[in-house]
Amino acid sequence: MRINKNTEIYGQTATLVGSVGLLSWLIPLIGFIVNTVAIGLGLYAVEDDRDGLAWVGIIFGGMGFILTILRSGLVYYYG
Repeated sequence: MRINKNTEIYGQTATLVGSVGLLSWLIPLIGFIVNTVAIGLGLYAVEDDRDGLAWVGIIFGGMGFILTILRSGLVYYYG
């Protein structure tokens, strides 16, 4: 039995969550969680992606993750 997964929905969701992740980097704990979910959904959907939304979700999630790490480092450094 073959399971038919609808990866188009996952690509759209990855883009949406990645967009939210770009805004959530200001709160580091939420930023880590949201951006990790965006990257995970994008990687899950990338194998059968027709319109590129999975890649957009991965890129947005990665950018948000990097911003979250930089924000956390600056807060730690400057106290």
